[in-house]
Amino acid sequence: MFFNTWTLDQAISDVAHGPDGAIVTVEDKGLSPFPVPIRVTYVDGTVVEETVPIYEWLSDKVETKVYFESGTVSRVEIDPEKFLPDVDRSNNVWEKQ
Repeated sequence: MFFNTWTLDQAISDVAHGPDGAIVTVEDKGLSPFPVPIRVTYVDGTVVEETVPIYEWLSDKVETKVYFESGTVSRVEIDPEKFLPDVDRSNNVWEKQ
């Protein structure tokens, strides 16, 4: 039998606004690959959810960008339902300052 003590630590490393919409950069800081549910809330109250599939992390990538429709983003949260065993939730939320 093989046992691993790999941890899951996904983080929002950047939120940018491009000409075609919002760009959320997600970083995988742990060793355990998991899909990443992302919830984006716009200032008008619109909520959009996407999921980064697990295969993004299976090629040893540590960062990926997710593109959302244009609009002013007020909040981005990964794993908003707190379903995943993330070891550091302090980097799972971005809020517009």
